[in-house]
This record gives sequence, C-alpha cells and structure tokens, in this order.
Amino acid sequence: MNEFFASRFEGDLELPDVPDDFTVRLADRVKDGLLRRGSRHRANYEVRESSPDGIVFAAADWSTGINLGLNEVAIDRGDGERLHYTVRYPVWARYVRWLSAGIALVGYALYVIPAIRGEVRSYPMGEYFYFGMLGFWGFLWPNLLIGLHKGAAARCLERILREELVSQGTLTASLVHPREVFRAAVRDAAAAVILVHNHPSGDPTPSREDHEVTRRLARAGEIMGIRVLDHVVVAEHGYHSFEEAGDLATPESAGRRDQGADAADPQLTPQYREKSTDGSNL
Repeated sequence: MNEFFASRFEGDLELPDVPDDFTVRLADRVKDGLLRRGSRHRANYEVRESSPDGIVFAAADWSTGINLGLNEVAIDRGDGERLHYTVRYPVWARYVRWLSAGIALVGYALYVIPAIRGEVRSYPMGEYFYFGMLGFWGFLWPNLLIGLHKGAAARCLERILREELVSQGTLTASLVHPREVFRAAVRDAAAAVILVHNHPSGDPTPSREDHEVTRRLARAGEIMGIRVLDHVVVAEHGYHSFEEAGDLATPESAGRRDQGADAADPQLTPQYREKSTDGSNL
C-alpha cells in the first residue's frame, strides 16, 4: 500500500530487436524535445548519464517537473528485447500536495468569516461535512492522485520508448518494408497512419523510389484495413504531400472514387472525363 502512494514506479517494456544505439537515439530525442520533437516548451529535459547499457535523464526546471511527472527517468537496456525503467516524480508530487494543501487552507480561512461559519452550522452535522471535505481534498486526494498518476505517466513514457526507427536511409535512398512500417500501427490498433520522411538534399520533390514505396504501402494498408492518409516529404525548401498531389490512391481506391463520382453525377460519362483530362473542355 505504501508503494502505491510513493512518488516512484518502475516497469518493463518488451520491444522487438532493441537497436544497439537505442540510448544514443533516446539521448538525441531528449535534447530535441522529449514530448514533441523540435519543442522543449515545458519539456526541458537533460541527460544525466548515458552509456550503451542505459540512460538517465531528468527535468531541468520546475515547469517541466510539474508538467508530466517524469522528473527523473532511468532506463536499462536489459537483454536486448526488454527495457526496464524506473521513474521518480517528487517535484510533481510536492506540487500536487502544496496545491491541495493551499485549497484546504483557503477553506479553513473562509470558516473564520462569521457568515460562512453560521451557514455551515445551520445544517445538521454541517461542521463534520465541511471539515471532512477539506480533509479529503486537502490531504487524502493528493495522495490518491500521486498513486493514480503512475498509470498515465507509464503509458506516456512507454509510448515515447516504442517510437522506433522503421527505416534507416542510405546516402541516396531509404529502405522501407511494409512489415516494419505497419508493425507499430497493428500493435496500437491504429485505423490510419500518416507517413513522413525527409530529403536531406533540401528538395522535397519525390523520387521514383518514393512513388513506388508509397504505392506499395498504400496497397498494403488497404489489405490490412489501415488507411494511409498521406505521405509527406519534408525538406529545407518546402514539402510534398502525396495526398494533395493526388498521387496517393491505389488502383482499388481510385476505382471506387470513380464509381462514386458516376453515381453522384450521372452526366459525368467516361467520354466527358476523357475530354476533360486533356483540357479541351475546360
């Protein structure tokens, strides 16, 4: 029972084929933005220790410490397929206790006012209920909140740890297999995915391989019932969206859209569509 109210927890997370450079990747993630890449707003974490076998990072300021409750996180790589983590959140726990104690003190201070004291005493057992509520919200509730917080913080941490590199590119190409891309989506029971990759060259224009990979992943997603909403190529000089460019549809989905268009507008005949595509009737 005492463990439930303690401001710490630990657990294990099974990950297939934890890469050898996992701690290096996680250290980069901590520096770039633990909660959202590119943003350290209320996510100002610093790496305290790092080695191939484990990593320790912690909140560097008070606003980060009270934001999520991941005040200090220690991760051990374990046997290569299992991560063991230990999380401490004393800053978050103190904040909750102070906040609740402040609410209780306000309630006690209000009781000094004669009008409020008289109103409370006008009810049968009014003082018992009044001070009982102050005791619950001021002292019992924060300890319950500290215990219940473990589940939410653990889910958030595990989601960060599960974010895996599904494809590591070479100098001129990226090697992608649908099995790796959809593994996390199947595990999390996702209904749809958005694919994103970058072009270090700065030019967001998709290559022939990008088009082929996109078609392959879209077809695989249709078979699995996981829709590919978009594939976005980001680069220094802009981005390219396959959905916006109309390059995302598979032959099956394109056929369904054509059938839907015919049903919605009977006058849109195949002959009219052929004339419209070459611009002669536009």
